[in-house]
Amino acid sequence: MLKVVKKHPNVLKDPAPNILFKRFGQLGLEFEVLFWVRNFEDQYPTESDIVDELDQKFQSKKIKVAFRGIKNKYKPKGDEAAQLAAQREALKEKRKLVSKCFRSAALRKHRFLNKIEMDKPE
Repeated sequence: MLKVVKKHPNVLKDPAPNILFKRFGQLGLEFEVLFWVRNFEDQYPTESDIVDELDQKFQSKKIKVAFRGIKNKYKPKGDEAAQLAAQREALKEKRKLVSKCFRSAALRKHRFLNKIEMDKPE
């Protein structure tokens, strides 16, 4: 790993780059890679290049890097026909609610217009 870091053109020779073993992690060994660059704007591109190069080296030497994965389990209830029926029923309920809101808004508007008509001087 240190050879890869030292080989990068943006990494300064002095102070020398260093790799520290941090701990035995849940998924493997944890290391910290320390290096200096001349300009702080070069830090993240250099870090990205080094990580890519290290990943390629690990793959070429058949070293597997462990990653924490997330498993999503989805098991629909019932068969496809039952699911479609449930979706249709939910859509009907939603339409009922929306039409009820529109009806009450139309009724309020109608009452308001009737009140204006009654209050209108002749």
